[in-house]
Amino acid sequence: MGRMENKYKIYWIALGMVIVVTFLLIGESENFWIKDARGVWIKHETPLGIPSYVSEQQKATEDALKLYETKIREGIDFHMFDSDRQYLGNSSDGKYGIFVVWTPENGTVDMQRYSNLNSTGKMKQFILLDRDGNVAKVS
Repeated sequence: MGRMENKYKIYWIALGMVIVVTFLLIGESENFWIKDARGVWIKHETPLGIPSYVSEQQKATEDALKLYETKIREGIDFHMFDSDRQYLGNSSDGKYGIFVVWTPENGTVDMQRYSNLNSTGKMKQFILLDRDGNVAKVS
């Protein structure tokens, strides 16, 4: 009987290890995406996949950069604007409002300055680009 008991112990230990490894690889995959100071989702280590909220933000950011480039090709010089913001449009899914904003030299954007952007209540999220087309903030 002693050999049989040892055999079962080995099976239980192996099963426990498989469960732990499975939990670490599958159960925690979303923890490998973190927001940086600008609010942009970035990879941390090696995620197994891309959660839908991350891919949604990535697509909206691509839309914002394309819209910015389109305006530049049309001859708009955002450095010439006196206003602290310039509305460019919405992301293709309509969930993000896209603006070019003035940013101070330290690169941080005070979101309180832009709290009235959602006055219509239609846009819930925003992508703010600086005047050079870099992502300044995503909310």
